[in-house]
Amino acid sequence: MNKQEQIRKLSRLYGRKIAEKEYREINKIVTERKSNIKKLLGSGALEHFSAMLRRYYNKKTERDHLLNEYADIIISNVKYIKALNKERKEQKHYLDKLKLDLKRIGRIKTGRKNVNKLADLFKIKLHIAKCHSNFRFAKKTDYGIYALVFYLSQLFNFQKFKYDEKQELITSIIVFFELSSAVCYEKKREKDFLKYYPATIENKAIIITKTPNFIKKSFSHKKCDCFKEEDNGYMQCMSYICVREEQNVVQRLKRSKELFNRELASKEFMEYKKKRLAEAAEAIQHNKVKDNIPAKLLSKKFLEKKIMGQFIYKNFLASIARHRSHTDIYIDDLAGILRENNIAAYHAFEFYKALDKDNEFSDIFKVRFHLPDTEGNIETAFKTAIPSPVHSH
Repeated sequence: MNKQEQIRKLSRLYGRKIAEKEYREINKIVTERKSNIKKLLGSGALEHFSAMLRRYYNKKTERDHLLNEYADIIISNVKYIKALNKERKEQKHYLDKLKLDLKRIGRIKTGRKNVNKLADLFKIKLHIAKCHSNFRFAKKTDYGIYALVFYLSQLFNFQKFKYDEKQELITSIIVFFELSSAVCYEKKREKDFLKYYPATIENKAIIITKTPNFIKKSFSHKKCDCFKEEDNGYMQCMSYICVREEQNVVQRLKRSKELFNRELASKEFMEYKKKRLAEAAEAIQHNKVKDNIPAKLLSKKFLEKKIMGQFIYKNFLASIARHRSHTDIYIDDLAGILRENNIAAYHAFEFYKALDKDNEFSDIFKVRFHLPDTEGNIETAFKTAIPSPVHSH
C-alpha cells in the first residue's frame, strides 16, 4: 500500500480528510509504537506470557495477536509512570541543588544585603516548591508502582496462569522498563555506603548497570545471591528473573489489596463495572469485538478482573493529571508566602520579578506567577497587595 492509499484509508477511518503533514505525524507514532512492541517482545520480558499462550491456544495467529495486543497495552500505560518519574527526578535534583546553594550562602558572612536577599529568594523557592507546586503531591509510597502491579496482576489473570509465573512476568516487565528499585549491592568495608545496581533486561538476559546508586541505610536489603562480579569487573545477575525485584513485587501484590480495597468497594466502582460489562456484552452481541480475540477472553469472570485493574489505573492516571497540572500564584498569595517566611509583604514585586525570570524553576515545578489586573503602576499594586492565608490551589 503506497502513501496516498494509506492517507485515504486513514481519512475513511477518521471520517475526515487527513492532510499529509498529519499523516506523517500519525505514521511516526505508529512506527514508534511498533518499534517499542518489537523491543519489548524481543527482550524476553513477556516470555512467561508467551509460554502460557503456547499452552492455551493452538493457533499462532491468536497467540501473535494477544502478544502484540498486551505489549501495546503495557507500553501505553507504563509511559505515564515513566514521564512522572522523570519529572519527579528533575524536581528532586533541583531541590537538592537549591539546598546546597542555600548551605553555601549560609557560610558567607551574614549582614551583607545582597547575600541576605539571595538567601531569602532561595528559601521562598524551596517553600513554593514544597507547599505550592505539584511537587506537594509527591508521597513516600510510590503509588504508581502499586497501581501498575495491581493492574498487571488483573490484566494477566488467565485461568492457566500459575501464580508464580504471573509474579515472574510482572517482575520482568517492571525491570525491562527500569521501574525497578535498586536491586543488588556490594559492600567492601563496614563504613562504606551500600552500592545498588539497577537492572534492565536485554535479549532475555538481566544486565546490571555499571553506575551504582549509593545509599546510607545499611539495613535496607541483604545482598542478592544472584549478583556476581566477573574477573573483568563486569556485574551480572545469574538468575533468569530479577530475584530482588520479584521480592518487591510479592510485597506490592500483598499490600495493593489493602491500598485499593476502599476504591473497589465504592459506589463509583460498582457503576463503572456495570457500565463496562454492559458495553462488553453489547460489543459481543453485535460482533464488534476486535478480530482474533479468543472467546475465552470474553468470559464475564475474566472481564470483571480486568475491569478492576482498569479502574485502579484509571484513578491513578487522574492523579497523574493533578500531579502534572500548573499551580497559579497571584499577588496576594505571594505576599502571604513572604509573610509566612518572615519577609515583609511589600517586597512581593521584587520576588515576583526574580521568580518570574527563573524559567527553569517555573517549568520544573509547573508554577505560574500572575501579574495584577491593573492598568496602573504594577509595583504599587504589589505593594498594596493584601497577604492572603496560604491555601492549596
